[in-house]
Amino acid sequence: MLDLLLRATDVLHPHHVKVGPDIHGGPYDLETYAREWTRISQAFGDAGTVIALEFMAFSNIPTVARAVELVRASGHPAGGLMMDMWHIWRGGAEQVEQIADVPLEPDHRRRGSTTAPPSPRWTAPTRRRCSGATSPGRARCRSRG
Repeated sequence: MLDLLLRATDVLHPHHVKVGPDIHGGPYDLETYAREWTRISQAFGDAGTVIALEFMAFSNIPTVARAVELVRASGHPAGGLMMDMWHIWRGGAEQVEQIADVPLEPDHRRRGSTTAPPSPRWTAPTRRRCSGATSPGRARCRSRG
């Protein structure tokens, strides 16, 4: 599945790729998930994009706190969170309170990493959307109408 998504990324040049947790009742082990999150973050970072974890109340990553814990444990600059208010409200009032604990600045900057995640930017005259690159020559741009 990862190879298929990476091939699609090479063709579609997305700003980010959304990743969801297990919704079928599978076990959650922070160490295992962090290792895999790092692996796929690296793969998509190498492809010039980032991944966003969308936690879901009915999954094995049901809370803001658990999602933040996973992304922090991985520490990879190309992996982050997607905050979907529907999932937050569905998870209960304590979820709303947990939003205050979500870092607004990526952890990799506080750790002193020299590797920044790819970041989208708009080039002024042509309004072309360009995703940042993790290696020279990998930036991709699309015209925006």
